[in-house]
Amino acid sequence: MFTFPNSVPTTNKFAQLESLPIPDPPTPQTPRIPPLMVRQSDNIRNKLKTINESFPAIKITLSRELLKIYSKDSDENLKITQFFKNSKMDFFLPRTTLSTEIEQELSALKFTNPKVTQLTNNKTKTPIAVSQIVLPKTKENEKIFDLNKLLYLSVKIEKFNRRPGATQYYSCNRFHHNSANCFSTPRCLKCGEAHPTKDCPIREKLKTPVVSTAD
Repeated sequence: MFTFPNSVPTTNKFAQLESLPIPDPPTPQTPRIPPLMVRQSDNIRNKLKTINESFPAIKITLSRELLKIYSKDSDENLKITQFFKNSKMDFFLPRTTLSTEIEQELSALKFTNPKVTQLTNNKTKTPIAVSQIVLPKTKENEKIFDLNKLLYLSVKIEKFNRRPGATQYYSCNRFHHNSANCFSTPRCLKCGEAHPTKDCPIREKLKTPVVSTAD
């Protein structure tokens, strides 16, 4: 009859790892707060006085016809924004930082890992008052559809409905890719030459394109 020994010698080949120092966790980066832009006017000194009396710790710099108002964090930035609105100051947010503002506000509201992209007009490429928000699918993030105010503005949150059909890029006029992944020579639908259709000297609409999108 076979019997098992009382003990079986074992070794832990990872034992040396126990003596290694545990690295410190990476320091989270503080998000950059974009400045508010206040347009200069004849009463610029009165504006500066009003701003400094209400927010003595903020930083203000001059850039051509604009005053750049820097705040220390997103909470102060929102307070200054509301103060400017109540004071009817002529100000604006830099176009490229609006998405950052929305992401910071959503993070402050406890939504996890928000990614925001401001949408643009397909023809003019100018920003429109619609942003796309991408969130991980969690129970807490589902509450975003209950929001009706964001950055002191009334908002409507809707689920994104992707347009049916294949993606087509309107430079080469082929399918299944977009502008970020297209390195093909442009193809004009009207004349077949190597330029985007929108730049074609033929201005009138054609019922039948010269170039087939299936090619």
